[in-house]
Amino acid sequence: MVSRPPGSSTTAGVGACSPEAAYPARLAEEIETRLPTIDVDIGASCVGGETAAQTLERLEREVARLKPDLVVWQVGTNDALADVGEDVFRTLVERGIAAATAHGADLVLLDQQFYPTIRRNGLFERTAST
Repeated sequence: MVSRPPGSSTTAGVGACSPEAAYPARLAEEIETRLPTIDVDIGASCVGGETAAQTLERLEREVARLKPDLVVWQVGTNDALADVGEDVFRTLVERGIAAATAHGADLVLLDQQFYPTIRRNGLFERTAST
């Protein structure tokens, strides 16, 4: 099983106290504990500050190349910060869903992280519910 979560800088550990405390490392630890006989390779493909459009380009390439069993995608915070419209955001997420599932991967969409100083809370909330 391979998981390659594209996502936010916190996925890479920037927003956590260390990369080992970020969710990909913690997920790997939990899976290894619960499923010790299953070979699991978890990788993170994260670039802080990316919007869905930027991440989508990498997601499409990497899913086609790696053919993972599972993709975990955290998306939306930077789009809300950049005032990306909800219709555009929805289209990008739908493309990401199609890219992941076209190669047989299961997909988990992870809610965007809360950003306490976001200027447009309404847009943040609407993006989260998209």
